[in-house]
Amino acid sequence: MHPQRRLILVIAVGIALLLSSNTIRQSILPSFEGLNAGVEGFAAQGTFTRIDQTAPSPYRWISQDPKSGILQREQGYFIKDYGQVRVEVNNPQKAFEPFTQGRTVHYWVKEGPEKFIEVEGQINIYTLGLSVSAVNLPGLPVTFQGEQVWFALSAITWDSALQKQGADFGVAWEAPLAVVIEKWEVRDAGSHGKVDPSEQGRWITLYSSPQQIGTVSDLGLQVGGNVNNTFSGNTSPDSRLQKTAYFSITLTDFGVTSYIVSSIAPVVHYTLKIYSIQLGKYTYTNPDNTPFGVRDPESQNPIGDVLGGIGNWLNPFNLQGLGAYVILGAAGIVMVYFLRRRGV
Repeated sequence: MHPQRRLILVIAVGIALLLSSNTIRQSILPSFEGLNAGVEGFAAQGTFTRIDQTAPSPYRWISQDPKSGILQREQGYFIKDYGQVRVEVNNPQKAFEPFTQGRTVHYWVKEGPEKFIEVEGQINIYTLGLSVSAVNLPGLPVTFQGEQVWFALSAITWDSALQKQGADFGVAWEAPLAVVIEKWEVRDAGSHGKVDPSEQGRWITLYSSPQQIGTVSDLGLQVGGNVNNTFSGNTSPDSRLQKTAYFSITLTDFGVTSYIVSSIAPVVHYTLKIYSIQLGKYTYTNPDNTPFGVRDPESQNPIGDVLGGIGNWLNPFNLQGLGAYVILGAAGIVMVYFLRRRGV
């Protein structure tokens, strides 16, 4: 092949690879082993959209980070107004309750007609910080009315790190079991600060996939079925358990409340307690215990800020206020001096 043609071919292949790399789906890299959490997507008007997909009109993803996603909704025809909600999630952190007993599990699984496997595991307890906040934007506020934000709880295992489990080797396995609201608070709720569930002690239903519906009776085994058949070839205590489970929070009436000279942007903070079952041992679990901070609301009150600033400036118990009184006193002395010079 002619050198010039070869060079042109190399350049063309390079450009094609560069263009194709922008279309190849990029995956999130694994972190420490154990339970992970993040935003999976949202559902509106019966349609579910993953966070890595283009949102249908009138919605748009401003941030597609599963740890800090921002969803926008627009309203209007010629003049557009916007509303944004920010959803932030941290990694579940191991919780230790010294007075809780029976955190280990021990059972047998039927693998064949005359073969049973002994399985040992443990029940884990995690705490998860999660916040939903309204972004204060210029213009008329647009609220969210009934949209559901879906979250995923997924157990991460390193696929090449085998651990000894009894007489065999394998990777660790974990499945979420339950989610309970341990703490719940809303700041600067205004007239549009409602999400559900919204009380401490409420249980949140887990689903096998996002945008699911079901009843508790669906959890029952079929009448007449052989329980051991459902466990065959699976060392989990129940074949319906899975490493990834989903739950949702409904934006019942959520967004910025606008007044004549001020606006209020609500922030809802959850502390969730998560229970899971773990079989086997992890290679290395998440060592970070940084607290999940509560975000400050983006509420605005210009007149109040001005009056508050004047009050702080005139406050004699701070340096700025003391300086104000010194300046006013000096101005008063100078005024009295000139008035006396004029004979007033």
